[in-house]
Amino acid sequence: AGDIARQASRWGMPLVVQIDTSQTDARRQYSATLSGLGARLAYEVGADAVITNYSGSPELFAESIRGIDIPVLIGGSPRMETDEAMIASISEALACGAQGATLPGEMFWNDGPSATLKKLHATVLST
Repeated sequence: AGDIARQASRWGMPLVVQIDTSQTDARRQYSATLSGLGARLAYEVGADAVITNYSGSPELFAESIRGIDIPVLIGGSPRMETDEAMIASISEALACGAQGATLPGEMFWNDGPSATLKKLHATVLST
């Protein structure tokens, strides 16, 4: 990862690292500890931004990303079963220090931008 970060820097390309915890025990997929350690690792190897899961706990998540001086983007959360729960989770994560969200486009696009995408856009821009 460090070598890739150096090459990206030489090319003038930003490096975004996604922390994938889906292969861990299902109970730990949204662990603040795993997300924070992964984000710290991405930061330390030279990533320009990191995508990680939001744990669902504002206090634990805020502590897990403290001191990571690159944008932390949310790629998932344990509460994504409804559009409202997803927006609430992203809003909580933004309040804890995350700086955006990266979610699959098919979640929001049905013959044009959905109402959920518009709500998410407003949520991210308001923080």
